[in-house]
Amino acid sequence: MERRDLSPRTMAETVRKAFKVSQTEKPGSTHLELPEDVAADTVSDGELDGPLLVQAPFSPEPLARQVSRAIEVLAQARRPILLIGNGVIRGQADEAVRRFARQANMPVVHTFMSKGVVPDSDPLSLYTIGLQMRIIRLW
Repeated sequence: MERRDLSPRTMAETVRKAFKVSQTEKPGSTHLELPEDVAADTVSDGELDGPLLVQAPFSPEPLARQVSRAIEVLAQARRPILLIGNGVIRGQADEAVRRFARQANMPVVHTFMSKGVVPDSDPLSLYTIGLQMRIIRLW
């Protein structure tokens, strides 16, 4: 890994980026690992710019023309299928996805992380696809 301006003076921005990553993409914990020389270094108050302002993450919205194009593509598809992933769960869009699948009468497959968004008992469900990680007990 390339070291770019890794110093205590850049740590505030590094921590801010870690929080941003933990709140977006795949929300969860974030790990920062500092080299010993950087962790041991000190910074005087005069070298810092003060506290960083909070930057709330935002979720991008598709442009209207992108939505229109997606509708066109789906309308022309001979045998469309809806692949539901964990983003549906993270985005709390499960009800909207179920409604869309039923209105479009479109078959649905799930990844293991989104299993159950459309129940297996639903006629549109084609069950779950993907590789399931095998859990090995060592004790």
